[in-house]
Amino acid sequence: MTTRPATILRPLLVLLLLAVAVAGLGTSRPAAAATDDPMAAYLDRSPASALALAVVDDGEVTVRGHGEDALGAAVDGSTPFRIASMSKSFTATLVMVLVEQGEVDLDAPLTATLPEFAMADERAGQITLRMLLAHTSGIGGGSTRDLGRPASVDPAVLLADLRDETLAADPGTEHVYSNTGYALAAAAVERATGRPFDQVLREELLAPLGMDATTALTGCADAVDGLGSGHTVVFGQVVPYPEPDDNCVGSGGMVSTAEDVATWLQFQAGDGGTPGGEPLLTTEGLRELHTPQPGTEGVDGFGLGWSFAQEQGVDLVEHGGALVTWTSHMAIVADEQGRPTGDAAVVLTDTVGTPGMLARALAAEAAGQQIEVPAQPLVRPATVFGAVIVLVLLLGAVGLHRSRSWPQRRRRVATRAAGLAWPTALAILCALTPALLARYAFGSPMGPVTSWHWGAGVLPEGLLLVALTGLVAVGLLGARLASLTRSRAA
Repeated sequence: MTTRPATILRPLLVLLLLAVAVAGLGTSRPAAAATDDPMAAYLDRSPASALALAVVDDGEVTVRGHGEDALGAAVDGSTPFRIASMSKSFTATLVMVLVEQGEVDLDAPLTATLPEFAMADERAGQITLRMLLAHTSGIGGGSTRDLGRPASVDPAVLLADLRDETLAADPGTEHVYSNTGYALAAAAVERATGRPFDQVLREELLAPLGMDATTALTGCADAVDGLGSGHTVVFGQVVPYPEPDDNCVGSGGMVSTAEDVATWLQFQAGDGGTPGGEPLLTTEGLRELHTPQPGTEGVDGFGLGWSFAQEQGVDLVEHGGALVTWTSHMAIVADEQGRPTGDAAVVLTDTVGTPGMLARALAAEAAGQQIEVPAQPLVRPATVFGAVIVLVLLLGAVGLHRSRSWPQRRRRVATRAAGLAWPTALAILCALTPALLARYAFGSPMGPVTSWHWGAGVLPEGLLLVALTGLVAVGLLGARLASLTRSRAA
């Protein structure tokens, strides 16, 4: 007797719906959590192994911590974190300092500083430092090379990688977020000063501001004393996960603390002077960092190392940071002219998450305004993934069982070919899915092994679903081929 597919699917779909419903009931949270304590509301939604935050309110800095650091000590304002793309604000500010020192020209062609810079696109000759810092150079969104390749301190490697690349847009006309652009800006800093980027950053910016706990690294995963592993979240459980390596010079390689970033936010909202009153940057230079640049209109404006946002009626100057595991965000409330005020917040975590919602809420609270941190949704995405995984495994088990009689039920050649083709295509698609997602996210290719590493850290439940679906497809294909071979032998 042949069992109809509908007869099999009905109970499986009922099980799936029940799993989602029951899990959803178990993950609901009181809406009040969003207003009682923003940090608690955030951690309920996005658990983290370690989190540190600092709030700047009228010159006063308040620091809070959650969890333990790599040495087992309670997290506080001096705990180091990788701050990822928040590093871009430091690179842009450093370039502006060098502009005012006469070391570089913000609007001269990049080739004036890096004469060997060239691409397989004649438009590249129009690129300036301003365009690199505003993400309007037209250079593609991600790194030009696989994240799995060891980071190099040699700018010649980056320049060689770019020689065969073309631009994604005309320079100065369109906002295309580009880590590579900031790596080029760091290379220009090194060439103009004759010093390593981290040394220039330390001597010209960090030391004058007293940011002694902040440092710039070459690789995204370079080891630092007191800095442990990043983390991902698998079905609500925080687990350590290794950060893949890449060249993060200028774009995302800095390590800092909540206390140091609070100092940074105060400087950005100040008059360009150091905590000791020494001039570091003119008011005009500081304002230029926070001014929307030409070509960024499509993203509500982007400054030099800073983005702009309006959340629940509150205007913000901000920047986030996200590696595969470490996530961070800093936000400054802006006035009616879009200039940073003295009310700001930073949130640093060692875990995949979305700390921007918390940083914005804390900054707004300091300014006497309100941005609510959303409460936990009725159904967590991980719950849905888990239910679908169960369904895929059940369907796979049924498919494998029915493969024994598959040749007898599919006697036509065309029907058999189709029955072998679709699991083959599905297995190939599953294998390529992380690379396709990475291409979409970063705008440039990523190797298959590294893309799985990246995807498993950012969305582990989703990648588990993709992997199991691919394995089910391979198993089904193998079972059908084996049954077909046996039927022919008989």
